[in-house]
Amino acid sequence: THRPINDRIVLKNILSRMEKDVFKVIGRKPINLITARDIITILQGIEARGALDVAKRINQYCTQVFDYALVMNLCEDNPASGRGRIIKSRKVQHRPHLKDSELPTFLKALKTAKKNKMNLAVRLLALTFVRPGELRCARWKEFDLESKLWSIPADRMKMGREHIVPLSRQTIEALEELRGLTGRSEFVLHGQRLTKPVSDVALIEAVKDLTQGKGRPHGFRHTASTILNEQGYAPDHIEAQLAHVEENKVRGTYNKAQYLEPRRKMMQDWADYLDQRAAANK
Repeated sequence: THRPINDRIVLKNILSRMEKDVFKVIGRKPINLITARDIITILQGIEARGALDVAKRINQYCTQVFDYALVMNLCEDNPASGRGRIIKSRKVQHRPHLKDSELPTFLKALKTAKKNKMNLAVRLLALTFVRPGELRCARWKEFDLESKLWSIPADRMKMGREHIVPLSRQTIEALEELRGLTGRSEFVLHGQRLTKPVSDVALIEAVKDLTQGKGRPHGFRHTASTILNEQGYAPDHIEAQLAHVEENKVRGTYNKAQYLEPRRKMMQDWADYLDQRAAANK
């Protein structure tokens, strides 16, 4: 039987990486004579060129190879086991985002700004904290204002599965205002042409203008996640709202409800919190 084409591609990529970074160093050495120092030398060489993710993957591949060799009595220990700990972690680069203390200034600017298409788009980003592309390409048919739900189809989601966004009262108000401006198009945020969505550049510039350069469209996700976690909302509910993949795939498969009811409350609480911050005298 033949392996599925995707499996063959994955195996080909793994073999290519091993040939490039591993076989050249220890490919001719008997497997039972390969030492931890050999593996560390390989990993440090990859690390030196800044390919930290590649180094971690290579260590995983080597660990699997030696685990198999142990089962086959080809060696007595696994010199790759645990060596990934020597690889320095890549410093996470967070996108520019607003801190809680910066929300009042931003929200005041948003409240006093002209109710045009782009300013309403920024308000929707702040209220829903979806990914910018999910909002930019949103179509009116995805919204059920009566049920207060936005159903983003799987083909527009980063993780390839439908995402349900509960809509707060404030979000529905913004959508109704927006419909008066863009309702002739299938797109909630159409571009210069009614048949095309607004550009990512236009959304970036709108956010930068209203945040005095401190924020970016994707940053609202970081801001909301930070504040909601600090306020004690269930991490599972926050992660579900962010449409992050469930690490436990079995649990993710059976968790079809995606905590919809508690997320309804959380999203209304979030919208109310933004109203409170807008009224803050800071």
